[in-house]
Amino acid sequence: QPFQKQRPNLMIDIFTQINDLKGKICASPVTAEQVIRTQQDLKLSGFPLIPDDYVNFLHHFNGVCWDDSCAYGINPETGSNDLLAANKNFFSPYEGKIILGEDDFDFLAYNPQTQTYEIIDREDFSLLHSYTKLETALCCLLKLEFI
Repeated sequence: QPFQKQRPNLMIDIFTQINDLKGKICASPVTAEQVIRTQQDLKLSGFPLIPDDYVNFLHHFNGVCWDDSCAYGINPETGSNDLLAANKNFFSPYEGKIILGEDDFDFLAYNPQTQTYEIIDREDFSLLHSYTKLETALCCLLKLEFI
């Protein structure tokens, strides 16, 4: 059988693209203790837990804000672009989803029932796009090149 070129790890490519963004704002990577505390607070507030692949993202980039887009991090001290604070401010736990980021027009949410990442309109909360992979959703939210 002919040699097939391996597709590079898309998340590594995204990390590289984020590192190269000029003017981005990122907090220090999260610790396991921060994730555990936030997961507990989300659960107590009735929200779904942060999906594992987003937790992995937070261990590299504790939130990224760039070009009017923001993938939330865990920043309880400041509340700025904080995942828990954003969910309490913008979303109802009865939606069954967790908001992971936003831009001027949309939210990025995770739906644990369908195990999909969703781009949701900020005005009427209608579903605009649905993705099975975090990498694709982050490319859409942060306007990165999808390779």
